[in-house]
Amino acid sequence: MNAQLLTTLTWLIPAMPIAAFFIIALFAWRSRTLSWIIAWVAIISSLIMSWTVAINVLGRGLHTLEEHPEQIAGAINWLPLGDFYQGQWLKMGVAVDPLGAIMLLMVSFATTMIFVYSVGYHNWGHGLGKHKGEPQHDMTEEPLLARFFGYMCLFGGSMLLLVVADNLLLLVVGWELMGFCSYSLIGFWYARNYPEHQEITRIPPREAAKKAFMTTRLADVVMLLGIVFFWWAFGTLDFSEAFPAENFERVINLVGFGGLGIMTLLLFTGTVGKSAQWPLHVWLPDAMEGPTPVSAIIHAAAMVSAGIFMLLRIFPLIAVLSLFVPIMLGGVGNMEDKVVEFVESRIIPQAGQDIESNLRGYFEVFRRMCWYDYFCSGYRICRSKTEYDEKKKRIIKNLINIGIITDVKFYL
Repeated sequence: MNAQLLTTLTWLIPAMPIAAFFIIALFAWRSRTLSWIIAWVAIISSLIMSWTVAINVLGRGLHTLEEHPEQIAGAINWLPLGDFYQGQWLKMGVAVDPLGAIMLLMVSFATTMIFVYSVGYHNWGHGLGKHKGEPQHDMTEEPLLARFFGYMCLFGGSMLLLVVADNLLLLVVGWELMGFCSYSLIGFWYARNYPEHQEITRIPPREAAKKAFMTTRLADVVMLLGIVFFWWAFGTLDFSEAFPAENFERVINLVGFGGLGIMTLLLFTGTVGKSAQWPLHVWLPDAMEGPTPVSAIIHAAAMVSAGIFMLLRIFPLIAVLSLFVPIMLGGVGNMEDKVVEFVESRIIPQAGQDIESNLRGYFEVFRRMCWYDYFCSGYRICRSKTEYDEKKKRIIKNLINIGIITDVKFYL
């Protein structure tokens, strides 16, 4: 394929699910069937285009990729900088290198599988449910199915936008859209309540959504300060322009290793929030109050993985953190006692190890992240049958005794 066609396909990869969100929200929200069909068409189209672009990039040979890592790139003028007549513009664009290509393969496939699973999970075709904003325990169809798939389309499109972004600003646009979608989907069952006196304390989904949103926003504000610092020091937000050796050496002479460390820590704080690391790990266990597909997409296709991906994009800065990251790893996940929260708390140290592996290189972090993403989505979906079983919640710490059949399904 020629370069122009591949660039066009790269622009369309996030555009399809984002456009599906607007179509569902504006025109198809009355039809639950039409909504999930539109969502399927959009995400499958993105899957096909993602794999087409990724295979074309990865199939060009190691020698070619070593000399020219950024194989697909395209940008448009967005905002004028300084004097308009001097032609200085802030550009928004897409780029695909081997890092982005592998992420496109992984994210598009995992997201598509979650979309397919979601139709059955919400009991489509089994009669309209009567309880809006609550789980349909009578196994009838979710009445807010159109809203669910609208948010899921925006969620998937935002993560794909983050993957193909060629600069920090566009990456943050996808980053913040995912924050909005996670808030909306964690609190999807907004009318659900729990008894005041219960053996295991659980907060309602609407409160879990607020907790996740406010915790991650705190990290994002700090990350935005890091982006401002990055712009001031490097003079650009474009990854390909910021990290050549000459420019990097100039920045070191300008701000010193101390300033570079502060910049990296500010940016790193965004990953701490998004990937649920200490001390901002508290939102992740309660985020499981949303539907199971939401749990899967948060851990596999978006959110947690987005934090790791952002670190890979600013990889030259990460060496500064070589002594700091190990402090954030460890047994935070051993503190929870609820079934869903216990399973999801295992994600916290796993994501932390992904962050640590950034210090070892691209290949190590990709090996860990790919394993982690598919494990999380598969495990969440296979384990969803235990979500409301209170007896199993008391003995969840012995997972082998209660989940042999489910584990066999997962490994198959």
